[in-house]
Amino acid sequence: TEELWKSDGTDWRLIGQRTGVKNANGARYYDVVETNELTLSGADETWAGAFPAGSLNRALSLRVTQLVTSGDGATDFDVGDGTTVDMFANAVAFALNTTKTPADRTADPNGIAAKDVVITAVAGTFSGGKVRLCAAYKLLTAPTA
Repeated sequence: TEELWKSDGTDWRLIGQRTGVKNANGARYYDVVETNELTLSGADETWAGAFPAGSLNRALSLRVTQLVTSGDGATDFDVGDGTTVDMFANAVAFALNTTKTPADRTADPNGIAAKDVVITAVAGTFSGGKVRLCAAYKLLTAPTA
């Protein structure tokens, strides 16, 4: 087990531990779950690089950690990848502690490609609130010998 840290260019943060299998030539296969909390404002918010390039994307889950609000009529939101607006979840309620799991997805996020996560207000904009997201993916490193 190793600790996995990530820099946003200013600060380093522990994003979890990764466990995996190492073969005789030094290649490793890791399961990773990364977490990020977004503060919502405007029409949408993006978690850039939630699924890194070269990762095997598996799933996304979320929890509303602070009541989401809108000043212009939005009552729910979709969670997608910037191309498919509701890939991970659609019509997510603004209520505190609302959750969504991979069972709520509308499209399969699997694939080996970098992928953002985009939260989009439906029929309006956000004026506040927070959502915690967890992205699960797998990584394979090259052999060391």
